[in-house]
Amino acid sequence: MGNKGKVKFFHYLNTGIELVISENSMHSYPLHNHVSVFIIGMVLNGEIKLKIAEKSYNYKLRQFFVIPPYISHGIEADKSYSLLSICINKNLLR
Repeated sequence: MGNKGKVKFFHYLNTGIELVISENSMHSYPLHNHVSVFIIGMVLNGEIKLKIAEKSYNYKLRQFFVIPPYISHGIEADKSYSLLSICINKNLLR
């Protein structure tokens, strides 16, 4: 993992929704998954390479992505980026 930048977490009790804001980050995250959440993300600044399952995608300013529960994903960052991620518990969508 790289360093620098800030990551802020906002968890709204009893809603099943969490906001994650990464500002001026150079963090890379290895492949992992989330068992119970959908992730909706938007690049606010810079660019990331997002691995979803076995494929890699480049996302730039104002581009969105959606990752369903159980799907492996990771971020590779060569430069600074800012990212907004909304994590929604899958039970809210029933």
